[in-house]
Amino acid sequence: MLPIPPSMLPAADALALSLDRATIMFKQNMSHAYTVLRVRGLRVYRAPFAQHDSGVYWAFTPKGARSERAFGDGLPSTLLVIDGWKDAALPSAFGPEVESSPGVYVSKGRAMSCDPIWTSEAVTAARNAGTILFNAHETGANP
Repeated sequence: MLPIPPSMLPAADALALSLDRATIMFKQNMSHAYTVLRVRGLRVYRAPFAQHDSGVYWAFTPKGARSERAFGDGLPSTLLVIDGWKDAALPSAFGPEVESSPGVYVSKGRAMSCDPIWTSEAVTAARNAGTILFNAHETGANP
């Protein structure tokens, strides 16, 4: 996932989805769990990305913010779009605290960054929250 200026979005003919209000879920780079945002003015595009034939771009304004943000992502992308502002509840990315040395407690991630559990949990949470209008996981990967 690459933050880009909104002025660098693909041409309007590549527009795949446009919504006034949506909830988006996506995994940021190599982080564990997904980010959930309620957004306004969402636009999702399908267009070439870097050396790949296909990619996903999206632009939005977070609920309560003024300025638009935009991202580009090669495939496989992690973007999920839910119709309307919904509460998509995700389990914690961390397991229970364990004592690593006397008096020192740490929480470890429940799984590695690229483990499929994160995608599985995000798709399940999105389905439970409402209607999924765009699921980048279904688009496949680049050759």
